[in-house]
Amino acid sequence: MKKTYKEIQRINKIDPATSELRLCKLFEECGEFSRAVNMKLGRKATDLTPEEIIEEIKEEAADTIQCLLSFADTYDIGYDHFKDEFRDGSHKPDGTRPEAMLIKVNKYIGGICYRFEKNHPELIYQFNTCISKVLSLASYYGIKESEVVAKISVKNMKWEKVVNKRIENKEI
Repeated sequence: MKKTYKEIQRINKIDPATSELRLCKLFEECGEFSRAVNMKLGRKATDLTPEEIIEEIKEEAADTIQCLLSFADTYDIGYDHFKDEFRDGSHKPDGTRPEAMLIKVNKYIGGICYRFEKNHPELIYQFNTCISKVLSLASYYGIKESEVVAKISVKNMKWEKVVNKRIENKEI
């Protein structure tokens, strides 16, 4: 994951998005993660198969964590603050219902938003706890941390292409 975070930091340097835009993107991705979990819970109608829903949860968990780390990088928060969150097997279902875990993901996203302009010292805790809750919820559905990290690496390549295209087209 350290290499993946370095890629996020490198892409952040060429992507002129403001911290506000990064936070807006984080809200979007967290909402999509919530939508995918709600599909699995039967609260969102879908034509996807159970296997496709699990894949969707994995994709959206990766998007959410990628955006969390991109946003965290705007505060110059180093990888050492996150490394403990990315050990396979460190997030196991603890008996908490998935809907309660999803509420906590959104609670900590709110905590990040609340502290975002203040650069509050508790911000690192909010980031770590949110990452932990996303990974715990993914693990509830049998998704390993390493699978999410692998998805983030693929998403970094796509993100870099989008940024380069925007730069090329002078859209930013």
